[in-house]
Amino acid sequence: FISSQFDAYQAGSIWHMFDTQVYLPLTKVYSHQLSRMQFSDYSHIILPNGEYKNSINKKTVAALKDWVKAGGTLIGLQKGAQYIENHLQAKDEKGKETSKEDKIAKKETERLSYADYEKNQAERVLGGAIVSADADLTHPLAFGTKNSTQYALMKGSSVLKTSDNPFATPLQITEKVKAAGFVSDHWLVKLKSKPLVVAEKSGRGQVIKFGFNPNFRAFWKGTQQWLINAVFQSKLIRHTNLSKEEVEDSHH
Repeated sequence: FISSQFDAYQAGSIWHMFDTQVYLPLTKVYSHQLSRMQFSDYSHIILPNGEYKNSINKKTVAALKDWVKAGGTLIGLQKGAQYIENHLQAKDEKGKETSKEDKIAKKETERLSYADYEKNQAERVLGGAIVSADADLTHPLAFGTKNSTQYALMKGSSVLKTSDNPFATPLQITEKVKAAGFVSDHWLVKLKSKPLVVAEKSGRGQVIKFGFNPNFRAFWKGTQQWLINAVFQSKLIRHTNLSKEEVEDSHH
């Protein structure tokens, strides 16, 4: 269990849930201590919401990748999940690098009214809203879940990338998006049909990413089960290597 110095509340609520409700003791370390850890001593590692770019070096990233491929389960929440996407799964973007020309070319900036600045900024803040999500009840991470419609509390700016694996998204925001609270037009577009949980195999291990905090302040019990299952059910996740094109062909 890796505690990021930037979101102690989330790290503490995860620790509290597993320690007092699940009765599963966790080892708590700071992200800068990762380079001194013996990963083989652990079965699961959780990266809570936080900034890891400056505290995890390339050697540790390589060690984490090897640990996952050897059978470890890496779980990331929000910015922790985005760190996994951008650094540990960078190989998935091979061949998709932005060209030098694309980097140089800049999109023409739209002219906006100075008076609209504060309104524009407010629309880009997701201060806390409940979104409607569709659950794949056949997935191991949905064990114990009976309702295909779930409600997740979204707060912050983390949005997961859509997986190339069509079988790897057990929980996804619906097209409608909002269930309760305020969601600006900016966020309605950004969140529409986006994944909330992505669970993928890597070698003999698993990488599980959460685009939200399923244990918000230790009282959002409706989605706690997803995080608990990410620990206890992760080994049941199988390799599902069909591409989206192959799936579409199989339906014809």
